[in-house]
Amino acid sequence: MSARARHLQDASLYTLALSLFLAPAGVSAGLLLLWLGFVLAVAVSRPLPLNTAVLLTGAFVVYCLLHPLLVPAPQHAGEPLLGAGPRWQGALDWAQLAAFVPAAYALRGDSRRLMLLSGLALAGLLLGMLWRMDWALAAQGFAELLESRPGFGFTAIAFALYAGTALLGLVLLRRRCWSAADGRVSTWRAGLWVVAVLVVFQGVMLAQSRGAWLGLGAALLVALIANRRGPGGPLEAAAGAAGEAHAAMSTAIPRRALLIGLAAFVLLALLNAEQIAGRFVEEAGIVRALASGELDYSQTSSLSLRWHAQLFGLGHWLAHPWLGLGPGASGALLEASGDPALRDAGLGVLQHLHNTYLEVLVQLGAIGLALLLGVFLSLLGILHRAVHGGRLARDIGVFLLSALVFVAIWNLFNFRALNQDFRAYWALLAGAALSFGLYPRGEPAAGNDTGSESGQ
Repeated sequence: MSARARHLQDASLYTLALSLFLAPAGVSAGLLLLWLGFVLAVAVSRPLPLNTAVLLTGAFVVYCLLHPLLVPAPQHAGEPLLGAGPRWQGALDWAQLAAFVPAAYALRGDSRRLMLLSGLALAGLLLGMLWRMDWALAAQGFAELLESRPGFGFTAIAFALYAGTALLGLVLLRRRCWSAADGRVSTWRAGLWVVAVLVVFQGVMLAQSRGAWLGLGAALLVALIANRRGPGGPLEAAAGAAGEAHAAMSTAIPRRALLIGLAAFVLLALLNAEQIAGRFVEEAGIVRALASGELDYSQTSSLSLRWHAQLFGLGHWLAHPWLGLGPGASGALLEASGDPALRDAGLGVLQHLHNTYLEVLVQLGAIGLALLLGVFLSLLGILHRAVHGGRLARDIGVFLLSALVFVAIWNLFNFRALNQDFRAYWALLAGAALSFGLYPRGEPAAGNDTGSESGQ
């Protein structure tokens, strides 16, 4: 790979990571540089390594771009709901989810670079929280801040996904956060880690997203199970020995810092306990009423709105099961339905079905969902083989695995796949997982080929 392509790819990753939660313009620039670096790498390099995930992603992109030619525009009252322009734009939006592929090639299976990118993304998240905090409201009291459900520049549920992923990283990669270059625990690094954990944890609590809380709990459970299974292979202890040996050392936070951190965590948990419990029980009556048929719908209940959106989307998918109704169809159908059960009392007609999998089925059909699930399962397989083959440090592998599980569960409750912030988030997360399959032993030396990892 030429030095120019390498430098462009590195610049794109660093720009994307730092801007991810901080500056939308930087995210746009990072994604553009990422694609330019990929095109340049393809143009000047010998064939890049491939695997199943890359091939499935390519098939998904082709399928999306051909979809407007395969399926006519959805109709309502004898008139098309979408013109040619919005349909092609929708197809392009779906295709851009493939940005994780150039991110994987840019990362080149480098664990140390991934840790640097993670640190930049965390710094951007924390700075974004400070910058976008409504300090006047916070000064009025903690209860008022809780009620506002701040998203710090994003919707509350989207911020809960991003902050929850950061919390997973802080917890599962804690030894890397505490340790200095010589492997010894650093007091100041441990102190900063405690502060970061508390701030990010409170951010997740402020978002008050039940779906994100459930997904985060499941992700932590998966991480616990994965860590209890023990070493994956005979080479794992030596994985990344050049820059990662310190992560395997037994380190601990100094006792004073640990006690202070635990006390602060308990205090935050107590401050949020009532709000957390309230979020899970506040709509219990709505659930019982819907289940018993006593309530048709409620425009003020998120559960009622979601339930009716699921029924609405399921009905339209069953009418067009294989190819769906086309990119952008679900929003147009919701707008044209006139169903009051799909209208939020404060925000108007729902903009999407609040379920990513159902959105894919309605817009791209079972074929589209099968391709995306194939990509996701391929990424899980890459991580499993990389960790158990001793080619990826277990803590990094478990973090990436748990983060993928988190976003998979979160997608049951919301749809943000076509937003630029999610596209960039997915590029870094899925790109990291894919990269360790494309470059199972890191980037090859000049003049050598790696090929793809066998069996992928």
